[in-house]
Amino acid sequence: MSETEKTKKKKVKKIVRFLLGFSLMLGIGFCVGMLAGKLFKSELKPIVNSMSLGEFIFCVCGFYLWFWFSTLVQVVVHEAGHLVFGLLSGYKFSSFRIGSFMWVKLNEKIRFKRYSLAGTGGQCLMAPPDLVDGKIPYVLYNLGGSMANVIVSIVPFVMALVTWKWDILHGMLLLWGISGLSQAAMNGIPLKIQGNNNDGYNVKELGKNPESIRALWLQMKMNELETYGQTSKDMPEEWFAMPSEEGLQNSMIASIAVFRCLRMIDEKKFAEADELMEQLLNKKTGMVDVHRKMLINEQIYCEIVGEQRAERFEKLMTEDQEKFMKSMKTSPSVFRTEYLYAKYVEKDEKRAERALKDFERVSEKYPYPQEIKGEREMIAYAEEKCQK
Repeated sequence: MSETEKTKKKKVKKIVRFLLGFSLMLGIGFCVGMLAGKLFKSELKPIVNSMSLGEFIFCVCGFYLWFWFSTLVQVVVHEAGHLVFGLLSGYKFSSFRIGSFMWVKLNEKIRFKRYSLAGTGGQCLMAPPDLVDGKIPYVLYNLGGSMANVIVSIVPFVMALVTWKWDILHGMLLLWGISGLSQAAMNGIPLKIQGNNNDGYNVKELGKNPESIRALWLQMKMNELETYGQTSKDMPEEWFAMPSEEGLQNSMIASIAVFRCLRMIDEKKFAEADELMEQLLNKKTGMVDVHRKMLINEQIYCEIVGEQRAERFEKLMTEDQEKFMKSMKTSPSVFRTEYLYAKYVEKDEKRAERALKDFERVSEKYPYPQEIKGEREMIAYAEEKCQK
């Protein structure tokens, strides 16, 4: 297949994914609109007409809060689905997160911590079974969340059939079921949302290339070892081998290149890491957006401990990058870079002080203490370099 044909094929896929996402949101909007119409149909008009403006606003807010609560429940159901189907597939519990509330297994004990990742409402990470002929079961684990949403949504739909005469209850039950189906669709239909893969897209990527299954296993194995206090430099070097150019087009495999860069940072090979990150960011790869932005965060650090070129900082610290860094409210590496950038590049002591306080606040409940230790070492190293 020629490059032109490949480009056309990618464009068609992009359009299809956009139309799927748009159709899904249009469908949800239509259903919510129908429900709202049902709730305020002629039988309820006398009640609505007798309401004061404040009472009406209160009812509308209650309707919105119910939808928000239903969505939150479905997020919990979704992550629980990953957990249950993962256990059934031979995986072991590693961590379970809803919002920024996280339960993580550290040295065989489950502890409560705080951590969040921009663009995710929750996450269930598990320790993988051993590779067998280069393979592990991955479909049930990845799609288990969407399957759980569908299963749980059956209950309110069945109850809605029984309660069709009670308009408000009937509408609330339908809305609950719709929130579950929308959660299942948004995660199960292969889509890239804000530059990041959903569960369905991950399954699609894993089915394309056998090497991507090993990459998934490596990511999960690295996370498992982190719960035992290891850092990337403690893990086998061969796990961080640079993928081929073809492999880099797969988002799952491209993540290994990202972890290679982070390992080099961990080993304080800043110049080498910066060079590799620059190469990765300047070529077309399947790298997800959050990894791309995290690499830029590390490049800013490398420049702080390196040449401190004004034009390089201007290129790296874009408005988009600043927005991303603000969204990473529980990332110690982001606060580390923000602190050093404010203090030694912007010369803004107040902003530096705020960033350092945020770093300390996040450090108290961060799930992986060895990372915090490493971040403190990186701050000390940068301060020593910048004060010379």
